[in-house]
Amino acid sequence: SKTKRFDVGRRSPKDYEDVMFNKAGVVDVFCDIHSNMHAVIRVLPERTMTWQKLDGSGSFRFEDIAEGEYTLHFFALGNRAESIDIDAVGTAKITLGTIRLGNRL
Repeated sequence: SKTKRFDVGRRSPKDYEDVMFNKAGVVDVFCDIHSNMHAVIRVLPERTMTWQKLDGSGSFRFEDIAEGEYTLHFFALGNRAESIDIDAVGTAKITLGTIRLGNRL
């Protein structure tokens, strides 16, 4: 991946090597032995305040964030992404509706 290239080589199950990511972006990780094994690491910028994964219903929730203007960034496999600006005011609930990433939901 453009974000970080690395090769930890073949290792025993108890052996590991730390890899430090110093640039935000997407890192694809592949297994040299098992061609069907693939992982995606999303390296977030230092300024990231918090992050959430969608729950089983496709929803997410942030609690106890300070009032202000925020940009929500959404990411999905296949390098699909979208960003939405919101204003957080008090305890007001913000409903975003359907968010489309690329040409899929």
